[in-house]
Amino acid sequence: MKNIITTIATLLTAGFSFAHAPFITTNSTYQSPDDKVAMDIQRGKGNVQLHIQLAEASQYDQLIIERSTDALNYFASCKQLSASQIKGDNVQVDKYSTSKDVYYRVKTISKDGVVRAYPAILLSAIK
Repeated sequence: MKNIITTIATLLTAGFSFAHAPFITTNSTYQSPDDKVAMDIQRGKGNVQLHIQLAEASQYDQLIIERSTDALNYFASCKQLSASQIKGDNVQVDKYSTSKDVYYRVKTISKDGVVRAYPAILLSAIK
């Protein structure tokens, strides 16, 4: 009986940890399941190009692009676009260039005040 309880507790703990782990995609692209937000990132010469597509751009009050070298703990805002700057297709350039892995994510704020943070995209280090 003790083994069954221990096994169940272990499985629940592992399942809980997996369910709350941050979602990180190792592709350089991401498309939300609802097809409202898509992002593609690429390294340029001394910068990073971020291609962001929004299905309903007029519904957003603000678009925030964040980056982190540690995807689990801290994201810093690197670009903020106001409602007048947001279009269906946005190309932004981040002049941040590093030899480390970098994570980018998009955060949207709708006109109703709803904040959504989308999963981070890993931009692998230059080898």
